[in-house]
Amino acid sequence: MVWPYFSFPPHVIVEPDGTLSGASVELQRLMAKALPEYRHERINSPVNRSMMAAQEGQPYCLTGLLKRPDRERILSYSLPCRLVPPQVAVTVQGLLDAHKNADGQVSMKSLLQDGRLTYGHIKGFSHGQTLDRIIEENYWRENVFEILDMKTLGRQLELLLSGRIQYFITTPEQAWYALREQRLFDHLEMIRVAEAQEWNFGYIACTQGEWGREVVGKINAAIRRSLRNGELKRIYRRNLPAQMWPEFDAAWERMMTPIAEEAEAAD
Repeated sequence: MVWPYFSFPPHVIVEPDGTLSGASVELQRLMAKALPEYRHERINSPVNRSMMAAQEGQPYCLTGLLKRPDRERILSYSLPCRLVPPQVAVTVQGLLDAHKNADGQVSMKSLLQDGRLTYGHIKGFSHGQTLDRIIEENYWRENVFEILDMKTLGRQLELLLSGRIQYFITTPEQAWYALREQRLFDHLEMIRVAEAQEWNFGYIACTQGEWGREVVGKINAAIRRSLRNGELKRIYRRNLPAQMWPEFDAAWERMMTPIAEEAEAAD
């Protein structure tokens, strides 16, 4: 089983000596322990390259993916294994104030329709079905800047700070980690996106076919066990800043606890 990864803190943190840590790495280790009959291999590979490998039939499993129609055509998805928080816009403080509503949120559709504001988008990256659809519908606009580099938000921040783009979209824990590490809280801000109010499920997704179906069945059994014993929640909770814990706990109770209860009833 090939587990691709790329530097994407706090989910995957790659130290200078190559040591890996983060929630996605912990999830991979948990699955490797649960499926000892397979040889597990990690390779550094961006999402698009990994998707191509899966399409070619190579035995890949990707962790934490959101569902998207183009991905579902080539990947078999597990049960949900994590929760993805509502996306935020990262921008220079005050730059998007004119677009904020009464709740201090911004509309992705409105931002994209403002030709004065350039949006930086990582090609092939998913922000959930609602935002993906809005972005796809507006991708033809000249103020959409396509980013090919998947580097740890580094390219987006570089473009934002240089004025080449005015905002990008990511999850709050990723933004929080990057802004903390680069000491940018006094210069940049995170703004909730009005069209992204719901938490989304994240999955393990493996190459389709007989191998994928067999593997996903075993992964599902491991996910059920890890939901019941609380390990999955512990992995992803400690991935978040403490101020997000109450919202995460409520979302987990609402979305993941029923899955755990169904698994317990089935057993």
